[in-house]
Amino acid sequence: MVAISILGLLLPAYPGKFLLAAGLLTGLVYPFLTVAVIVGIVIVLLAWKRGRRVVATVAAALSVLLAIGIAWPTVGAVAAAEQAKTQLSVSQLLQSAPTEGSPAPLETQTYRTVDGEDLDVDVWAPVSEEAAEKANHASLVYVFGGGWVAGDRTMWSPFFQYLTAQGITVFSIDYRLSTAEQASWSTSISDVRCAIGWVHEEADTYDIDPKRIAISGGSAGANLALLAGYTSDEPAPDGCGTDTSVRAVIDYYGPTDLAAVEAEAGSTVVDMLHTYLGATAAEEPERYAELSPLTHVSPSSPPTLIIHGTHDGMVPTNQSERLAAALDDAGVKNHLVLIGGAQHGFDMIWGTLAGQAARAEVMSFMERYVIG
Repeated sequence: MVAISILGLLLPAYPGKFLLAAGLLTGLVYPFLTVAVIVGIVIVLLAWKRGRRVVATVAAALSVLLAIGIAWPTVGAVAAAEQAKTQLSVSQLLQSAPTEGSPAPLETQTYRTVDGEDLDVDVWAPVSEEAAEKANHASLVYVFGGGWVAGDRTMWSPFFQYLTAQGITVFSIDYRLSTAEQASWSTSISDVRCAIGWVHEEADTYDIDPKRIAISGGSAGANLALLAGYTSDEPAPDGCGTDTSVRAVIDYYGPTDLAAVEAEAGSTVVDMLHTYLGATAAEEPERYAELSPLTHVSPSSPPTLIIHGTHDGMVPTNQSERLAAALDDAGVKNHLVLIGGAQHGFDMIWGTLAGQAARAEVMSFMERYVIG
């Protein structure tokens, strides 16, 4: 267990699904591995006292490596919190959800039906009318991640609850996923853009300002959120209203250049990418480019917040760095937040230190570009 934890905390990328899962898990629970370091120190002292030098040496080496692995993301989260001008809460590490906000969706609606399949949206209402007014009736459309092949709209519910406490209405959507038999490269983005159109059409129903709609997502969901945000000048999908614009985009570790991801990421990510796109980059280079947000960056792109961990074992950090550079070149307002030592999906568990720092950045960005 200790060896796997060390690999999960220190390896830059993970060959195979087992080590990938270990990396993702240890990236979320690393503060609690401090107990293993303490146990290791005890073993070192006892073994040394009893003359078992080899055992003591091995235990000491493992304890030091594990301590380094724990210290790296901890220092990174502290630095990110200082940049975000927020304080980290150790007590939140033990919480499964925030203590304020709406604990469940107000309702679930169907925003689109395609080939007999209902695509639903969970509507998370602000905790109070006063909170909604303070947030100027802002809203956020959220697109879940899962490699374009897995996941659903119920993921990241604690994050939605947190946003409702800030007065923000959240629309968490489903969209069509890829399977081995059917690639969804043309349908997933159509569904996301349709959901935005539906939110615009229902603005009065949910008392939101249609000019204060943001979109966010994590990983593959961030890729789709960026695409939707950067292509809002294109005609809306049939039956999905006329306006698919958003005021801002919040990108959590999203792939922005899919051909580069294919070339640089591990085999598990590449397999999901091929399932989603139904081809390799060599076979369909135009498709890879069209589904890459970098292709669509322009001076009219909405302000973008980009959040990425420097120890992401699935989506290389340079995907976010290149997006920020492209936005800078186009004169688009953007803010790149790199959290030292943070793993892919660092925000999947509510109380993580990196997640706390990221949420502070999200609210600062929302207040500046959406609420204000």
